[in-house]
Amino acid sequence: MSRARPRARRSRYSVSHRLSRSVPALIGAVLLVAIVVTATVAYRRIDDFLSATTGKHLTLGAVVEAVQPEPGTMAYKLQHGQQVNILLLGMGGYENDAPFLTDSIMAVTIDPNSHRVMLASVPRDLVAHMNLQTNAGSIWTNKINAAYEVPYTSIICCVAPQYQGRDGGGHAAEHEVGKITGLTFDRYIAIDFKAFRDMVNALGGVSSRRTSGDRAGSRTSCRRSRRRRRLSTAGRRRRSCWTRCRRTSTPTCRSLT
Repeated sequence: MSRARPRARRSRYSVSHRLSRSVPALIGAVLLVAIVVTATVAYRRIDDFLSATTGKHLTLGAVVEAVQPEPGTMAYKLQHGQQVNILLLGMGGYENDAPFLTDSIMAVTIDPNSHRVMLASVPRDLVAHMNLQTNAGSIWTNKINAAYEVPYTSIICCVAPQYQGRDGGGHAAEHEVGKITGLTFDRYIAIDFKAFRDMVNALGGVSSRRTSGDRAGSRTSCRRSRRRRRLSTAGRRRRSCWTRCRRTSTPTCRSLT
């Protein structure tokens, strides 16, 4: 007597059903990995930028401060409709004989209520009576562009502690320019020629090219200018001669009339 062969039992789960469940999970995992990688790359780039510009790294505290800034900070003032004043300083730098003289001085006022920015230039040769020494009664008279160099040279002695160190020059310039303009500065920005050149190059630079035609045109323009000057000089001489002639009433003058 032969036994009947057992029948294979069918699985209640089909292959297509299992695949339909695994595809969304796979897509979700890929998206999660992409989000993590993108966030990491963005964080590194922002951190590198902040480190290069401010010397500080991106931290959770900095993010919280940006979202909820502390009272008195520039971000807090802008969020609450208060004016922000910034002092801009341009100097020659170490490539110049007087590296710390700020030949460009500009006061910037940002008004978040009117959405306007006011920019005022302070003459570099403006004579100021500065009190930057420990003795508050000591007055040092010099041009305003010399205020920034006080902590970095021996131009005066006994510099006050708040005007010493890396930011001493900026604080000294803020103090003295503030007395002239009546502004209290929140920040200062100082840049020299090397940093300005590097900034322009980082943005792609400025290209300038002159062709032979441009040089020829320049020579032609110069010749025309010289000719105009000669004609103008000759005309002035004739007018001067005619004026003298009329005043003297000589026979030659009468013959010219």
